[in-house]
Amino acid sequence: MFISQAVGYALHGLISLSSCPQGERTYAADIAHSIGASESYLAKTFQTLARAGLVASVRGMKGGYALARPADQISVRQVIEAVEGPPNGTPCVFISQTERDCVACPVVTVMREAYHRMLEDLDAMSIEELARSISPRKVLASHGGAALASVPAGG
Repeated sequence: MFISQAVGYALHGLISLSSCPQGERTYAADIAHSIGASESYLAKTFQTLARAGLVASVRGMKGGYALARPADQISVRQVIEAVEGPPNGTPCVFISQTERDCVACPVVTVMREAYHRMLEDLDAMSIEELARSISPRKVLASHGGAALASVPAGG
C-alpha cells in the first residue's frame, strides 16, 4: 500500500505529540526538525489534522499543537482519511463497469475482501500502539538519518 508523504508526516507528527505530557503543547517546527520534515509542510498537515479534530492548536507564545484526544482513540485510518479523504474502494479495473456489473468476478471478490481487511486493520491500529512499537532513532535512520542528532541515544 502506498501512503503519501503528508500521511507519513501526519502519523510521525501525531506519534511525536503522543509523547508530550498531558496539557503541554509542542511547536510544529520542533516536531518537523525531529522527524526531518519541512516546517511549513508539517504545519499545513497539522492544520488539516486540526480541522479533522485530531489535534488542537493554540496560537501565540504559549501556543503549539497537542492531541485533541488520547492517542489510543486516534486510529491510523482516521489520520489517513483526514489527510487524503475517504478511500476509494472500487475494486474493478475496468473503468467502464461498475462494481454491480462485476459481482461474479473473482478478482473483484478477492480485492474487496482484502480492501475490507485492510480498513479493519487501519481502524484497529491506534497512534498509541504505533508510538509503543517504534524507536524514533530507528525510524529516522531508516529515512536517511534526517535529524538523528536531535533524538536521545536511548530512543
